[in-house]
Amino acid sequence: QMPWQSSLGDRYLFAASLRGDAYWAKELALDAALGDSSPTKNATTARMMPQLSVNWSYPWVRNDPGVQYLIEPVAMFAAAPVTGRQSNIPNEDSLGFELNDANIMRPNRFPGLDRYDGGQRVAYGLNLGAYLAGGMSVRAFVAQSFSFQENRAMPIGSGAEDQRSDIVGRFVVSPSEYLDLLYRFRIDKDNFAPRRHEIGAAGGPSWLKLYGSYIFLDAPPNEPVTGKREEVALGASVRLN
Repeated sequence: QMPWQSSLGDRYLFAASLRGDAYWAKELALDAALGDSSPTKNATTARMMPQLSVNWSYPWVRNDPGVQYLIEPVAMFAAAPVTGRQSNIPNEDSLGFELNDANIMRPNRFPGLDRYDGGQRVAYGLNLGAYLAGGMSVRAFVAQSFSFQENRAMPIGSGAEDQRSDIVGRFVVSPSEYLDLLYRFRIDKDNFAPRRHEIGAAGGPSWLKLYGSYIFLDAPPNEPVTGKREEVALGASVRLN
């Protein structure tokens, strides 16, 4: 990785990576969409995955009495070989992938190693913020991505299965430095129908954090088996030393 800042104040992060994998799979379940007659197969495969990327941001800041404003356009470009379905590799660590505000600007959006985010893609978005005295702030982020070819490794309903992705974003309101109120969303790129809602709160001093959230996921289009899902999560973290 190589960060760089121009004389105009915009920032860049250039990155290059190379990863190699080898897999041996026994009784690997086949993809029904490929029309294979037998339900399982044995497969041995290897792959080499180079990737180049650049992240760009241009923060604009304005200071007024008692408040600081931020407007920051952001963009990312990633280039790697097109990977296809990757059907000879078992998927054990990237099954739950969903496009969201946390991974849309990453060169490789998958959380694990079994699936790789190949091809060429650009992502673009906007950060907004207002920061007040006493730790109060209001922040917002919205983004979308465009792939130059279809990524067949993306799960249907993830928001990234088409070349033009769904729109993702978040709003964060912090009444004080000890409390964050969060709303995250994903909306359909074509009809702007809501696909995902998350409402959450996190608070506490630096050594003790409590958090809770409610998540609603709409049924993926053209996928009658997978219905709507709802989830409630509660948690805490403690810094012991």
